[in-house]
Amino acid sequence: MSEVDDLIKDLKNDDKKVKQRAAERLGEIGETVEALRALQEASDDRDRGTKNKAKAAVLKVQERIDRKSSGGAWGSSSFSDDDSDERQLEITSATERKTESEDALRMMLVETQKGTINLDGSIYEPQEGDDSEERPTIDATGQFSIKNTGETDRIWDIDVSINEPGLTNLEKEYHVNELAPQEEWIQEYDIKDIQESLTIGFSEVIDTFPDTEESSNVLVYGQSMQTNLIYIMRGEKELLDINFSKELPVHFSDVSIQRVSLGDAAIEEGSLVWKIPKLGKGEEAELKVTCLITVEDIEIKRTGKAQISFYSDQEGAFSSLDVYGSDGLVRNYSYIEADEIEDRPDHWNCKLVFNNRSEFPVELRDVKISRGDEVYIMHEFRSGDVFVESNTTWESEVWTTVDEDLPRFEKNVYFTVKPEILYKASSEITVVDTEMRVANVKASKSYGIEEVDSYRETQIPTTIEVQNIGSLAFSTLTIKDHLPRKFLPADSDNISVKVGDEEITDYEVSYEPNDIEDADKEHEMIVKINREISPEEITSLKYSPTLKAEPDSEFTGVAEITAELAEPGPNLVREVEDWLTGATINVVHARKAITFGKTVNPGAEAGIYEIQIIYKNRGNKVLNDVKIRDIVPEGFSLLDDNMSDLADDESVPEGNKRTWTFDSVEIDQEIEINYRMQGESDEFEAGKAQTSIL
Repeated sequence: MSEVDDLIKDLKNDDKKVKQRAAERLGEIGETVEALRALQEASDDRDRGTKNKAKAAVLKVQERIDRKSSGGAWGSSSFSDDDSDERQLEITSATERKTESEDALRMMLVETQKGTINLDGSIYEPQEGDDSEERPTIDATGQFSIKNTGETDRIWDIDVSINEPGLTNLEKEYHVNELAPQEEWIQEYDIKDIQESLTIGFSEVIDTFPDTEESSNVLVYGQSMQTNLIYIMRGEKELLDINFSKELPVHFSDVSIQRVSLGDAAIEEGSLVWKIPKLGKGEEAELKVTCLITVEDIEIKRTGKAQISFYSDQEGAFSSLDVYGSDGLVRNYSYIEADEIEDRPDHWNCKLVFNNRSEFPVELRDVKISRGDEVYIMHEFRSGDVFVESNTTWESEVWTTVDEDLPRFEKNVYFTVKPEILYKASSEITVVDTEMRVANVKASKSYGIEEVDSYRETQIPTTIEVQNIGSLAFSTLTIKDHLPRKFLPADSDNISVKVGDEEITDYEVSYEPNDIEDADKEHEMIVKINREISPEEITSLKYSPTLKAEPDSEFTGVAEITAELAEPGPNLVREVEDWLTGATINVVHARKAITFGKTVNPGAEAGIYEIQIIYKNRGNKVLNDVKIRDIVPEGFSLLDDNMSDLADDESVPEGNKRTWTFDSVEIDQEIEINYRMQGESDEFEAGKAQTSIL
């Protein structure tokens, strides 16, 4: 095993000092793709020392790989095509402001971004229980480095000015005393408010109702739904090598690519893959895909997460940083050559000579030659106007001066080593998958009685129950109940609505037609409930319309439910054939016939009386809610009662009114009630017990 292999292994050691030494050493000797990848992984290490040393080493190893693969030209990628799918946050080629020499004062801004966004491109807000690996928090970091890339000369007195450092914790200006050959100065920084500096605009629209005006990702139980998937990318800066990959859930079938405006798209091993080599600033790219979703249950469906990776070689890709001013000094020699004119004594022809003795090209900025108030030469060169290559000279124009002695001047020459400025930014964004909820409803309608007597006005206790059995809430619920002829709708005081166990009042009632006193017309009673109905919640509507029907009639109740969904999507409408258990009422021609009798007999002891009440149903229908009443006269007290568990007492002026209640009395059934009472004084009137009430 080689030293590099040992160092790569040490990067995963539990001892942070071992990891730091390994990262530092790999930065010194590493020149393989494997070493680079190991250092990139270590750049996310929890130990800050390891993280910083690994980041610094990444740049060194990357440079060696690039020089090796391109013969020394900085910036080309050393990865093969087979490697490209595996790398995630690889720092690739960058815009270079190159000098003619490879030796330079190299300044580099490297920025790396990770994070999670929503389908609409907004920043995802972390939720409790999130896996930070699956849904990383949006974050961006950077590294600003200054390196003397020369082989022999030092660079000193280096000053750098940074434009717009406000999104970072960098200073506006930095001063480095000197850098020896191959020495590097590094400043790590964090990028704040990254939400405001995303360089890619993204949106994913999953539309299960493509024929409607407003897009919706709602699913409806029992349907096979033709669905559009639309993806849009927009470059806030020029972006390169965009790779988009989306997991296709198993419930997405018949996936087909319909249109791609830029780049190439394909279905590969259960994923949708879209590659865009270059997306210009302000440019948009669109991909449209269709699929079929068959909804066979009410379980929430996931849309499948996606990954976006890209890089940018534009300055300040994430942070808006830009190096706009820099200078540094190297070995130089400037002097003035003064020659006395042959035929004009004391007249001198003079020129300034600047000799660049360093290995670096330098740029002249300002040149001023003066004596006292007299200025002979003044140049303020624009950036890039005058470069003096390594080991060459620059000469000014000639000026003439008069001096009896040797001329003396004040000389000011301002120059700087020519900087090389590189910008590199890479990003890996997770697009969080979202939920597709299923809308579904079931309902039942029941009448409190199954039969009514003919020609008799009867109130019909009616209950409609609607349950949200989907995974999507309703924002409003409308129940339209059909009332056949001979029904008179219930007035508003005779209507109650419950959501769950709560009786509510925020509902509206209307009728079509509105003349609800006309029993010869059919009517629709419409109840609109203006509140959210959660999944599994039951809504109960109770009311009692009045029915007066002819013999041998039959009435079947039907209804219609309209649920307005809490998320964008068309209303959920269910017809009776789909979901409702219809209730039926039969009209019978029946008349009641009863026998009611009462006897009073003295008991075995003085003052005690035995009372017997007989009640018999002699009619042809069952009697419901039968109440039998009797009076225990004043001056008497009740001793016992064979049906006391069915009795209630009420004090009245005549004495104690006792009422026995029976849920029903069958045809030909006879009820016999026996109770005893006792006089409470010497004077009582037992004859009053002969009185009976029905």
